[in-house]
Amino acid sequence: MLTSTHGLIIVFQYSCARDSTTSPRRLPAGPLDLERAWNIFTRLVNINPSNVTVITDIRTDGIWRDAGHLHVLDTADILEVIPYLVSFRKRSAGCHLCFHFSGHGISMIRRGIYSHGLILSGLGGTEERILWERDLLWLLTDHGGPLPFLTIEGSRMIQGQRNLIALHYPISLKSIPPPQSLFCIFDCCYAGGLFKLPGVYNSKVQNIKKIGEETIPFPIVCL
Repeated sequence: MLTSTHGLIIVFQYSCARDSTTSPRRLPAGPLDLERAWNIFTRLVNINPSNVTVITDIRTDGIWRDAGHLHVLDTADILEVIPYLVSFRKRSAGCHLCFHFSGHGISMIRRGIYSHGLILSGLGGTEERILWERDLLWLLTDHGGPLPFLTIEGSRMIQGQRNLIALHYPISLKSIPPPQSLFCIFDCCYAGGLFKLPGVYNSKVQNIKKIGEETIPFPIVCL
């Protein structure tokens, strides 16, 4: 088995609590997605199960229960997810990284730039929180993100349209060795937009090797 490779699997059936005032958007294929992600990492990529981290709201039993680090949450609360992401990054410093996300995704124009992100939740699972691709890359690799805090934009529905509310979460992250490579699988709405994870993109410019002026020192593959 590959001891220098670590896997992170995040599968959420809901972005908000099941008992919220609005009907939650349940993804019924979550357990199957989780099983398939586990098989991809442990059988195809041949990652040691002790090096796999699973973060999910799925409570049924499955082969993923053999993960070295299993975190079963009530909701996709970002305040609970981020510490596990930080712990994963510290454990996997300097190694090959494999990341699988299955859940809700979002696409939106932000400050004139077309951006994509992953939908999590906050405030006990009653409101949406968006983790944009740039910040996700920073959490996984320490490249291209904000310091010393992470800006998470909350999403509130007003007359059928989302209004973004910026929230700042302080995070203390020490610099770690970059990964040897980053392999990502995104199974969510607008996942095609996350193909641009390594760079900055708008309707006119796409740069797959740099974030701002920083050259990324490791290869990234997104599916």
